[in-house]
Amino acid sequence: MKFENYKIGFYIRVSTQEQAENPEGSIRNQRERLEQMVKMKNFEGNFGEVIHVYIDEAKSGKDTNRAELKRMLRDIESGTINLVMASELSRISRNIQDFAKIWDLMKSLNCKFLSLRENFDTTTAAGEMVMFTLANLSQFERRQVSERVSANFLARAKRGLSNGGPTPPGYKIIEGKPGYLAIDEDEAPTIKKCFEYFLAEETLASAARRLNQENYKLSGKIKGGKATLKHFGVENLYRILTNKALCGVRIYTEFGKEYEVKAVWKGIVPKRTFNKVQKILKANCSVKKKDNPRRFPYILTGLVFCAECGDRLCGKSAHGAKRKVGYYEHGWRYRRNYCKTEAMHNCSNPTRFNAEMVHELVIEKVSELLNDEKIAMRLLKRAHELDKKDPIKADIRRFQNRRSNIDRKLEVITERITELPKEISAKGLYTKMGELQKQRDEVCRLIDEKQRELKGLMEKPATEKNWREFLGVFSKVFKTHLSVDEQTRLLKSLIYKIELGSQELKIHYFVGEDHIKKEASIIAGPLFLCPDIRSDSLTYGGRNKD
Repeated sequence: MKFENYKIGFYIRVSTQEQAENPEGSIRNQRERLEQMVKMKNFEGNFGEVIHVYIDEAKSGKDTNRAELKRMLRDIESGTINLVMASELSRISRNIQDFAKIWDLMKSLNCKFLSLRENFDTTTAAGEMVMFTLANLSQFERRQVSERVSANFLARAKRGLSNGGPTPPGYKIIEGKPGYLAIDEDEAPTIKKCFEYFLAEETLASAARRLNQENYKLSGKIKGGKATLKHFGVENLYRILTNKALCGVRIYTEFGKEYEVKAVWKGIVPKRTFNKVQKILKANCSVKKKDNPRRFPYILTGLVFCAECGDRLCGKSAHGAKRKVGYYEHGWRYRRNYCKTEAMHNCSNPTRFNAEMVHELVIEKVSELLNDEKIAMRLLKRAHELDKKDPIKADIRRFQNRRSNIDRKLEVITERITELPKEISAKGLYTKMGELQKQRDEVCRLIDEKQRELKGLMEKPATEKNWREFLGVFSKVFKTHLSVDEQTRLLKSLIYKIELGSQELKIHYFVGEDHIKKEASIIAGPLFLCPDIRSDSLTYGGRNKD
């Protein structure tokens, strides 16, 4: 391979932060080796000059999401450099597809590549074949290590061992016995009280309040290994009561299906007690109050939200001077505050809204929509002009970025494991991988939820014809005498959500084509007004607000 008067760029990459922070480590070694090679080549002839040194610290070679790599590619395109030097091929990429794209770009711009370790001649077909073979082997090595780690995690889980991550409440790690947990004698009594009080109270809020009143606390970390539990609430108590590790059961997932095995650690609560608690929790989830003529008709259940904090508002009632008064209040805040010894209200909006007044305003707004064609057409036009940058899409991108960050960290740890000397234990790295994998599973779940929501909410807006037909069918049923459940069901076919503020009320309507067509057929059907049949499935269409 003939070289002369090249404009050279060094590319240096290390996988871990420890390597990046070591002043005498891999970064310095790679740079010195590359400088020595240039110096030696310049002794032989006019080899070239080093223009830039590109260093990516603590970056995986799994993808091209690396700032310095991107800067190097821009410099290649601009002609700033025409020779890339690296200590080995895997420094550039460990993904064959990414490497192929980089190599095609370099060839199209007549930029050469030199690797110190492989030292092949890429000007010949044989040399190029060897280069791609080695790049493929780098990718194979990375994936093989990842598969071995995953297989090892699964095998350990099947034996009932822990793979790291947050330690279940009430347990502590046994030093020198990876995967085994011991009961924390300081926390175990509190865990037992959680189950005891829930069985006595049979509701999460009442049990949590009783635990707080008696000053029970857990010093362990309950969620994600980050937030220390300072007081009991509905959410964290539920996570404790549904954690099967507390009754000596290990949960693992294989091929998307969840399995249970006996854990290697002892349970804090008997399995019979645990199952009894699950039965009550399941029953509580399905409780629905029957219609009662004396009960206030909360026809907007599930639709009303606080305009400031975003909390869902739930129906409550209070005794007035002559009769019961219905209102919508911050449900989750009420439950959280109920569990505490001192109530807190951090939202400037009123704690509660008079339900009767809200109903009148909503019915008035809906009636205006049904009776005024200009309002209906203006709403449809606004839907067609809806900004594409929807908050749900932003959430999806944010979660996807978080997942990519976790993937990069997992890749870095995987590479780190392969580089560890045999005499050094990888226990800490495996523990960290377990924590990251749990975080990744949770992020993937959130992405799936948001994508399902986006699929329904951001449909193509309805045509004018279908919009008119839907409003016509809706108007006919709206004027008939309906039960509370039927009114709620009908309003949910038109309204996505209602935001209540101290001075205003905003209604977000459905205007999606698929949703409108489906709901029109349901409302117009003979079964809609049958009190014994309810539809549990709703496809939410595109929305707009008025």
